[in-house]
Amino acid sequence: EMATSNAELNEVVSAIEKAGVVISDALRTVHLIVSDHSTDTVNASGDEAKYMDHVADDAFQNALKACKQVCKFASEEVENETETGNPGKYYVVYDPLDGSQNLHVNLNTGSIFGIFDKANPKDGNDLVAAGYILFSSALQMVLAVKGEGVKQYTYDPSKQEFRTFSNDKITVPAKGKVYGINEGNQAAWTSQAVVSSAHIVQLIPTTGAFVV
Repeated sequence: EMATSNAELNEVVSAIEKAGVVISDALRTVHLIVSDHSTDTVNASGDEAKYMDHVADDAFQNALKACKQVCKFASEEVENETETGNPGKYYVVYDPLDGSQNLHVNLNTGSIFGIFDKANPKDGNDLVAAGYILFSSALQMVLAVKGEGVKQYTYDPSKQEFRTFSNDKITVPAKGKVYGINEGNQAAWTSQAVVSSAHIVQLIPTTGAFVV
């Protein structure tokens, strides 16, 4: 199923989907392979790297190197960018397995990625697509494409492909009962605008759940 209207970009998304399937399969058996997820190594971001972080990063690297449209990629697990030598123009940045610290209690994890259509982007405004893959009871991908909106895809094992079961694009509702701002790091916030906005949200009466 074509994720975007751009054939070259679809090849990049397809490579990321392949990495997601490999990671999902590995997650189903990781507890049978290792009892201690620690590796005694630290990644480029300063976080302790887990066994599955390395497995997930290998999956992404293999898939992106094999995609002729990807000229370069950067992983949270590796300090330097990787040149693929491919002729394509796309540059992919990713966290191969966000939430790996939670694997020992079998909680959900995911992969986060962004796609640029130039090798040396200036900032996030140069993104042409971004999204995440969720490893849970279902293998799902949420993909935002510049100018085309946001859609959710679910992996269908019987067809070995990601499918969307609705043509509806995902949008943020005008009003909601949930917010996510990682209040646990509130003491480290340096932006007064963020502090003030969070305070205003906290004062709004609600009967819904808060994600903090």
